[in-house]
Amino acid sequence: MKWMSLAVAVAVIAIFGCKKEEPKAPAKAPEKVADKVADKAPAKAPEKAADKAAEAPKPAAPVDGAAALQAGMKAWSEGKADEALAAYADDVEWVDQGMNMPPAKGKAGVKERWGFVRTGMPDAKLAATRILDGGNVVVVQAVITGTHTAPFMGVAATGKKVGWDCAMVFFVDGGKVKKAYSYANPMTFLAQVGDGKDGPAPAVPEAPATPEIVKAAAVPANLEIAKKVRDDLNNADAAAAAAALDKDLSKEIVGTFHGANKVVKGAEAFKGWIASFRKAFPDAKLTVGEQWSIGPYVVSAYTKTGTHKGDLGPMKATNKTLNVHGLDIIKVDANVAAAYDRYTSAMEMRVQLGLMQPPAPAAAGPAKAEAGKPDAPKADAPKAPEKK
Repeated sequence: MKWMSLAVAVAVIAIFGCKKEEPKAPAKAPEKVADKVADKAPAKAPEKAADKAAEAPKPAAPVDGAAALQAGMKAWSEGKADEALAAYADDVEWVDQGMNMPPAKGKAGVKERWGFVRTGMPDAKLAATRILDGGNVVVVQAVITGTHTAPFMGVAATGKKVGWDCAMVFFVDGGKVKKAYSYANPMTFLAQVGDGKDGPAPAVPEAPATPEIVKAAAVPANLEIAKKVRDDLNNADAAAAAAALDKDLSKEIVGTFHGANKVVKGAEAFKGWIASFRKAFPDAKLTVGEQWSIGPYVVSAYTKTGTHKGDLGPMKATNKTLNVHGLDIIKVDANVAAAYDRYTSAMEMRVQLGLMQPPAPAAAGPAKAEAGKPDAPKADAPKAPEKK
């Protein structure tokens, strides 16, 4: 909006009249210095520091990260990408973990990255299921849904309703998102639009009318409990690991493994699922890179390594090694893990095992791998699942 300034000219008219000259009054005696001082107003007392502090401007109210991100997701779902980016810094960086894509940089780059999903699902919507607001770090668990009405990830339009779970970690500075990590499993989409050879298609997830919102400070003791669980999972001795998990898990724990579209309920089922992965990858190791405590939740961004020496479901042993990304969210209650959410990309795992081709990398080329993390191999986009 352009602002205009209006210059106003003020004319001052001086009217001079002719007056008869009057006799001059006798000159006054010079005033004494003491009289001049007496005529002056008394000097103000110096302002107290407390008064100045009271007049200082009040700091801006803290930004409600959960509300701002919810508003952004709603705007994106309505096709208003620019409005959705209002909560983001101009130099924001968006990292899609395990997707063979370089980080998207700047608002324009993030907007383009977001548009990738809409190429296949023009009606795509994103809704939060849980928001963990720790101030400078906000973690969002969400679902993305839509209708597959255009080619996407190498698959021609099917007209099917599709959707999958995802998780995002937002780093906030000065009230704006400076960086974000995104975790999703594209294999869910491929299974939903495929021919069913790998089993029933995963159900399309639904978002609650109102997400669970947790705003809380860190609880250091919970970090120690999460570390115990991680050490148990890294223990190659199956018997010792099971005994340790008996102490560190709630008997009613619910484990949701989003990369496998698998939910296990109870400590025994949880241990059985972990043991099946350990048989396929005897040397599996989970290494945490970053970790955050938000109230009863502990969120860990990690990499997992291992050698595929045994069968894992329909995947036969390949003797190839893994180095994949993941995000774990553990809820602590009564000093044990009461709930466990794990987000991984089954596509990243299958690509590294040589079982499928990754999506074509962006034009800028794949991002440079972090230390200890290999670049995903370049290849053509995946082909549409073959029909019988």
